[in-house]
Amino acid sequence: MEYSKIKTQKPQKTSRYLPPAVRIFALGGLGEIGKNMYGIEYKNEIILIDAGLKFPDAYMNGVDYIIPDIRYLLDKPQQIKALFLTRKLFMLLRIVIGEF
Repeated sequence: MEYSKIKTQKPQKTSRYLPPAVRIFALGGLGEIGKNMYGIEYKNEIILIDAGLKFPDAYMNGVDYIIPDIRYLLDKPQQIKALFLTRKLFMLLRIVIGEF
């Protein structure tokens, strides 16, 4: 068999960028104490882990709680499917809300 007669196919051009199948992101809690909130996004569904809050410093007059930056979630309320609270955060929220 002669090698000159063998036809080779050119590889198909594909995009080098493929979006990740699962996206994990932090909305707070990086490099600071409190305000922990993480999200896992898959297709059009978002699962949130924790919904931390932080108590203000003495110089923050008039501020009751400091919460994570949830601007990313404001236009996607239908995509949020679950919120998982860790035990520590659940106890803190019960104290803040006043339910024992």
